Amino acid sequence: MASYFVPYTGKKPAALSINGHRLIIVSRDRLMIEEHLEVFGADRVRRVAGVDSKVEEEVVFDQFAKLIKGGVVVAPADSDFSQVLKNLEHQLPWLQ
Repeated sequence: MASYFVPYTGKKPAALSINGHRLIIVSRDRLMIEEHLEVFGADRVRRVAGVDSKVEEEVVFDQFAKLIKGGVVVAPADSDFSQVLKNLEHQLPWLQ
């Protein structure tokens, strides 16, 4: 069971807006999120306990997406946070 780390502001997940898309970036690496709390406007990191299957994982991520009225991005474990942001900026189309 893998755990994920999610940026939070108070009791709510902290979302980013990238090209008009509301997103939460989650990671299995706590430090990746913790070191960039200011980017999210977040004040803490919350650990989300791992789930046993991909279906359960999708349910958890779907709940986060509904909370922020946006989407969830799982950052690759070996990636640099700034590179994740840069890739999202280049790959996501602008929403008006």
